[in-house]
Amino acid sequence: TTFTLHQVQLDNGEVQRRRTESLKLIEPAPVRPLSPSATTGLANTSDADIEALFTDVLGVESAQAEVPETHNYSSTQVTLLPEAAAQMRTVGQRIIRPEDVHPTKGMETEPHITVKYGLETDDADAVQASLASAAPVTATIQGLDVFSPKGKDYDVVVVRVESPALQTLHAQLVTDLPNTETFSDYKPHITLGYVNKGSGAQYKGMQTGLEGQALTFGALDFIDRQDQRTTIPLHGVPPAQ
Repeated sequence: TTFTLHQVQLDNGEVQRRRTESLKLIEPAPVRPLSPSATTGLANTSDADIEALFTDVLGVESAQAEVPETHNYSSTQVTLLPEAAAQMRTVGQRIIRPEDVHPTKGMETEPHITVKYGLETDDADAVQASLASAAPVTATIQGLDVFSPKGKDYDVVVVRVESPALQTLHAQLVTDLPNTETFSDYKPHITLGYVNKGSGAQYKGMQTGLEGQALTFGALDFIDRQDQRTTIPLHGVPPAQ
């Protein structure tokens, strides 16, 4: 490619220098001809075989349509703001040893606190109606804890939080909306990461250095079973103390 500078007279009398491109013709790369065996009976060849043939001969892969992620249930969560989220990710990287990190689950990239997982609705308006009077919520950071899900090959390292307001939101959603209780007890927490099964116990009870700090959330995210997210403001009036 070569470039040429031109001067253009503007309305105000100034002269502006603009660059235009002159494209040189490029000799196309030779393409290998199809072998007789490849062309024989092409009319009866399946789409998948033709796609593989073009990939082999031309080095071109067809674009695959992205399939949206789906879930068994809808979920609600409060998501940490960018500064607090970055701080939480830093804590996880500082505490969890790289050799313990699960090879596929890895570290949490979007720190959040689940309010209610297991909702059997995709109706964001119904969730918003349930939380119409809900006020902003505050959660206080506690120490580390570890979950060890049955039937999974990983442990989950989490930061416990204390929040009566989140407990209230959880109970409200359970009362108002069809749902499945996927856990026997609601224990609000922020996941730091997933580690290989059996390696999580060493982290239980460790301190993060953030204990006692408060996080305030003015909105809740509803994520339906098709992974569509709706942010619902929490603008009710907090109860009198």
